[in-house]
Amino acid sequence: MQNVDLVTSELQSNIMNTRMQPVGNVFSKFPRIIRDMARAMGKEINLTVEGEEVELDKSIVEALGDPLTHLVRNSADHGIETPEARAAAGKNRVGQIALRAYHAEGQVNIEIVDDGKGIDAERIKQKALDRGILTQSKAKEMSERELLALIFLPGFSTAEKVSDVSGRGVGMDVVKTNIERMGGSVEIDSTPGAGTRINLRLPLTLAIIPSLVVIVEGRRFAVPQVSLEELVRIRAQDVSKRIEKVHGRAVLRLREKLLPLARLADILGLRRTFESPRSGAKTEDRRANIADRRAKDLAEAVADSPDPAETDALTKRAEGDRREGSRNAMNILVLRVGENRFGLIVDKLLDNEEIVVKPLSGYLKDCRCYSGATIMGDGRVAMILDAVGCADAAGLRFEDLEKENAAQNERYAREQMTETQSLLIFGNGASEKFALNLSLVARVEKVRLQDVEQVGDGEYLKYDDGSLRILRLHDFLPVKPPAEAPQEFFVIVPKLVRNPMGIVASNIEDIIETQAAVDRRTITGTGVLGSAVIRGELLIFVNIYDLLEAADPEGRRIAETEAIRGRRVLLAEDTAFFRTVELEYLRSAGCLVDVASNGVEAWDKLAKEDYDLLITDVVMPGMDGVELTKRVRDNERLKTLPVIALTSLTSEHDKQRIADSGVNAYEAKLDKESLLETMTRLLA
Repeated sequence: MQNVDLVTSELQSNIMNTRMQPVGNVFSKFPRIIRDMARAMGKEINLTVEGEEVELDKSIVEALGDPLTHLVRNSADHGIETPEARAAAGKNRVGQIALRAYHAEGQVNIEIVDDGKGIDAERIKQKALDRGILTQSKAKEMSERELLALIFLPGFSTAEKVSDVSGRGVGMDVVKTNIERMGGSVEIDSTPGAGTRINLRLPLTLAIIPSLVVIVEGRRFAVPQVSLEELVRIRAQDVSKRIEKVHGRAVLRLREKLLPLARLADILGLRRTFESPRSGAKTEDRRANIADRRAKDLAEAVADSPDPAETDALTKRAEGDRREGSRNAMNILVLRVGENRFGLIVDKLLDNEEIVVKPLSGYLKDCRCYSGATIMGDGRVAMILDAVGCADAAGLRFEDLEKENAAQNERYAREQMTETQSLLIFGNGASEKFALNLSLVARVEKVRLQDVEQVGDGEYLKYDDGSLRILRLHDFLPVKPPAEAPQEFFVIVPKLVRNPMGIVASNIEDIIETQAAVDRRTITGTGVLGSAVIRGELLIFVNIYDLLEAADPEGRRIAETEAIRGRRVLLAEDTAFFRTVELEYLRSAGCLVDVASNGVEAWDKLAKEDYDLLITDVVMPGMDGVELTKRVRDNERLKTLPVIALTSLTSEHDKQRIADSGVNAYEAKLDKESLLETMTRLLA
């Protein structure tokens, strides 16, 4: 059987190859057409042709001639200007038209590109308004790409006069219809004054195509693999969590991009059903929304309701979704439509098959969701889906999602410019959980209670050929002590401090990356920097310098000098956590501190106020610390202002870049003692 399959596949491949013809058979006529048109219109046009060797199915090559001729003639007639007009616009007198063919993503792409006057989207909008095709409100919502697509409407033209040179004011709708009838798509991009690019995407063959066979409400459909990017399966219980709504449309967040969703059953007008996981019976699905948020809304109502009877009733309604069985998982086909993507929801996925394409009956010629039909091995007919037609029938507006994705990318870029902090999460044996910035931790030791020695009021461990005093948080912070002393525990040894002491932790929970801001008002006290809710848990941030100073007031007191106390300091730091910590350090030393959340804000403050010292983060959005320092050094009034850079960058290249900007010193973030010593030196 293996040999039979191999021979059959080879025979099929050879037969298909005999149907393939180069697009050069169509391209070869265009140099003469352009030459004759240029002479007739008094224009100078140069045509370049690329990719003549690219092959397509014979039927596609034969059907491609007329629409391609129309597009090329349009470029020469309406696109390329007269030599005088081009010279007046500062262009070369000779207009350029490029005709290219190339393979991409399993399809053949044909581009017609000119450097002419382009298409004015505003003029198209006005023409559509004048003809009543658009309303004012609809026109305001449309993007430039949507406006350009109007030229494919029947009879729509912006030509001032009808000529017999190109399309005589009609025909772009015919071009689009013919291309889509071949299973292809057409897109247009244009910049007024610069030119126009028209892109045709075509399948390699129309005879036999690889497809994925799917089932929707008991009916089989074939999806050409050339339109299929990937498959996504969402468990029934995760649907309400994964599906969101943007501009009233259900979307799936797939790899940080919004993917619009549509049910194939809704597009085709099929009655939807679901299978009960308890009884196995099929029931009509009357839900209008793809993701039913009822369970989530009921859970919130339960939390808000003070009435026990009402709470019980709501809880019963919220208990489980009848549609959360494994058979009701959501299968999504990610389909490509030009440069856009959308998700098509189907019931079941069957198999990949190579199918023979049969043309549609005349009765179905207006059903744009289908591009053809095929007869399956069991004799049953399966309709072949057209991705472009399905997207149009679903009323998908890709422009809105592109704007939303662009906004998300901008937010993501801003977040990437903002530093995250690594936190060590630990407990002390009671219910509280604590957080300590990982950059302040030298090491974590696991010790036994029997290794602890009591000396006076303190507890000590043997550590690196010496002794290490250990501190229990409940002795200094307003937190509960553990119910009982564990026989084994952890000791967190800090760094960036003189004569460190160990902090006792009953358990180490996790190390996480976060950008959470610290709330300094809710939980306060000696040794407490603040609190934050991260991953649904309340964390108490430990102020390690406060804690050590509380344990050893005399040994930890930093010499206070007149050089620091009362001095005006501008702190530029974009990360809320670091800003909170650094502000605490500076104010504890007696400084008068102003805060800026980025370089631009800091520069505005420097222009209006006088300061004794600038302390700036290096990595900030808008204007970073290096650029801010350079501006300070270039300003006559500010050029002598002392500048300290705070950074977590450690490479030699970064250090050299910081030094070259003109800073007086740079310090590691959160190293309080070294920072205050440097400030004393600069301000003395």
